[in-house]
Amino acid sequence: MDASIKPIKRINGSFDVVFLLILSLALNVTHLNWGLPNYLDWANDSIAPFQVLEAGYYRLSNGWHNTYPPVHYAILLVFVAPFMGYLLLSGGLQAPSKVFPFGFSDPLFALSGVTLISRLVSVLMGVAIVLLVYRIVRELFDRQSAFFSSLIVALCHPLVYYAHTANVEVPYLFWSILAIYHFLRVLQHGALKHYLLFAMFGILAICTKDQAYGLFLLSPLPILWIRFAEQAQVPRQERRFLHVFLDKRFILAGVVAVATFAIAQNLFFNFTGFLNHIELITGAKSQGLEDYTSDLGGRLQLLRETLVYLAQGLTLPLFGICLVGAVYCGLKFPRYTLPLLFLALTYYLFFLNVILFVRLRYILPIAIILAFFGGKVLADIWHRAPLKGLVRTAICLLFAYAAFFPIHLNILFMKDSRYAAAEWMEQHFSEGDIVETFTPYVNRKYYPRFPAWVKVRSSKLEAGTQWEARAIKKVRVPNLYTGDEPPDYIVLSEFWYKRFLPLEQADSDAARVLKDLFEGRMGYKQVAAFKSLEIVPIEVAINPRILIFARCQKAAFGQENSTC
Repeated sequence: MDASIKPIKRINGSFDVVFLLILSLALNVTHLNWGLPNYLDWANDSIAPFQVLEAGYYRLSNGWHNTYPPVHYAILLVFVAPFMGYLLLSGGLQAPSKVFPFGFSDPLFALSGVTLISRLVSVLMGVAIVLLVYRIVRELFDRQSAFFSSLIVALCHPLVYYAHTANVEVPYLFWSILAIYHFLRVLQHGALKHYLLFAMFGILAICTKDQAYGLFLLSPLPILWIRFAEQAQVPRQERRFLHVFLDKRFILAGVVAVATFAIAQNLFFNFTGFLNHIELITGAKSQGLEDYTSDLGGRLQLLRETLVYLAQGLTLPLFGICLVGAVYCGLKFPRYTLPLLFLALTYYLFFLNVILFVRLRYILPIAIILAFFGGKVLADIWHRAPLKGLVRTAICLLFAYAAFFPIHLNILFMKDSRYAAAEWMEQHFSEGDIVETFTPYVNRKYYPRFPAWVKVRSSKLEAGTQWEARAIKKVRVPNLYTGDEPPDYIVLSEFWYKRFLPLEQADSDAARVLKDLFEGRMGYKQVAAFKSLEIVPIEVAINPRILIFARCQKAAFGQENSTC
């Protein structure tokens, strides 16, 4: 056994663990009601409230499918069920329906409640990830290393952001890190229960978000490597290399993996939905998303962008330390370090390198695994470096710098630009005003909550002043409007219009319409703009610039005879 591996020790509520859990909980739960009350969730790719309720309406069967597999939908339905029961008993839910107001007597309250409950589940899973990292690194190395590794993860601001949302990012990471814990135990001790739990939790991660397959696709190989290494250490006449492949632990783990997949995907009652999901993620949802070419140059650009995102997510100083830690531990403690790094490598090769684009949230599994080893090198520096006072002060400053990002993120949760924009609209919009957004209805989450007394329209931007309204496929919010008269106001969100600003879009019809609007040639002038100050760059979907334009003839602005 590697000298670095410690026997299992119980966590007895020691100060460091309690501190980490309180810190993680505080960072994750602060202003959890971001954007609420609202019919929509402001977070990108949130599955609450509509997708969760839709999954419940179809009972995860009858051909139901979505962008993500069923596991987290089922978990959220369990947590939401008591709230739905309360609404049923109190008369808040009567005849469930697929269209607004879905059978709710107060849809704003009900939908906000579903979103908040769903976010609470992410909070708990986010805190659990920090605890699991502590357990993994304490087993690998020591308590001090575990503390530093967990602190790196707790302060990782993309993880804090997604712990505030009803996305599947934190849930799939929770199952993945839980699987990695048992993967480590398989490597260490090889007990049957850890084989089975590793198989089960790894499949649950994949059945929460498909991209987790990258972590576990080739995970049996390091286990085989360890088992072969163990065989090589026994006397030659007792070696049984073939038995490694026929090990009942592998066979039973395979059975558990298949059974878990069948149950988690609901194959027995919704096989059609499973096939539709596969077609969705390999067809329409995966076409045209590549940012880089498949040649060597494109793949090198992808690698560079991945490293940039890792530096953003961990902060540049801690990312550098984690890289050094990975090399340090790989050389000094290869037996278990290399298999863990192998998981991160296969995730990159078989997920990011296949889809040829990367987003900040996609690097989180790699960041967490690197944090295992960043914590170890920090602990060794903490105890062994000369000039300990100076070195320890520097380490504390590194963590203080890293802490600034999630703290600033939480300030932005409280001061998101959409709050001020919503307040302005409440004060200035009149009953019956027509508000144009130029944004597909599915992207209404980019906007403030509009007053109930206005009519909100989504026309095709490229059509300009023809006001060609988009068809409404699903009515999920009130006060939608499809008339073709000129609007009283135009409200734009940076999260939508910025995609038309790059040079390659300059000649598009949409870009020309935006230019005419910004330069006052459409008969509208900008009357308000909202965006809270960002002291450090926060690369997550929060605090968009909101622009409000009024028709030049609006008497409310004292410009009845003016031109723009």
